[in-house]
Amino acid sequence: MRTSPGEGAAPLELLIPGGFAVVVLACAAVGALFPAAHTAARVTAMAVVTGVFGARARNLVATLVTAVMAAAFATGFLVNTTGELTFGGPDAARLVVFLAAGLLGAAYGRLRDLGRLRRRTRRLMRTRTHPRRAPVLARRLHLTAGTAPFAPPEAAQPGRGPTSRCPGNGDYS
Repeated sequence: MRTSPGEGAAPLELLIPGGFAVVVLACAAVGALFPAAHTAARVTAMAVVTGVFGARARNLVATLVTAVMAAAFATGFLVNTTGELTFGGPDAARLVVFLAAGLLGAAYGRLRDLGRLRRRTRRLMRTRTHPRRAPVLARRLHLTAGTAPFAPPEAAQPGRGPTSRCPGNGDYS
């Protein structure tokens, strides 16, 4: 089941477990990199990871689910270092931060996809009108039997030219 437009869009059934794995690995890495006293840096790093996941996933549902998981892991393991999950005023503010980071990341990913689609469409349209990218057979469409390109019609010789072996010319050698 594809839930987001675009080529190569991953299904939601893979994005949610992928988001869980990203959150768990990021929580372990952030916990190892930043000391317990720097909770703001820990939360900021997890919010950045959530935004990057949203930009890569480009799926609103998967991004929001991942943001809620990231908020829970950040609250339980990075803010309350004992693994205790709480939900108070600061915890709700952190949840809003994670949701906003995920939404901004997903919006950026969608806008980037639209820009790629627009550039690809412009590139395809340019190939039709650009003289250096004209189709290979364009010059051969106006050749008649026995005429060379850019040659005057009186220079045509019978039995010579691109259609000299066509049935009806009598020359089958």
